[in-house]
Amino acid sequence: MTRTTTLFFDVGGVILTNGWDCPARCQAAEHFGLDWDEFEERHELMVSDFEIGRKVLKEYLDRTTFYQPRPFTQNEFNFFHLGAIAATSLVAGIRGGTGSLEKVSAGYSQ
Repeated sequence: MTRTTTLFFDVGGVILTNGWDCPARCQAAEHFGLDWDEFEERHELMVSDFEIGRKVLKEYLDRTTFYQPRPFTQNEFNFFHLGAIAATSLVAGIRGGTGSLEKVSAGYSQ
């Protein structure tokens, strides 16, 4: 029997949530009372540059949400935007007590 020494898999949606996908944006828009259509249109204009690092989070938020005064802060809104929360039991299992996630990546290897 071959011993598996390394396991690779996609982190998004496995260890973490799907992050800032449509349901998360919808939940944030509802929670903060944003106009969904306007918010989504602004998101679509910014998301590519944000995802590849051309724009930082503050620029993204300034253009999608905080282009006008809001009754909530960027920190309050970030809770939803940065909602990729690690499933601690899975992370602990992957770490195997080493405190390292170096071998976590996309795919599977034996």
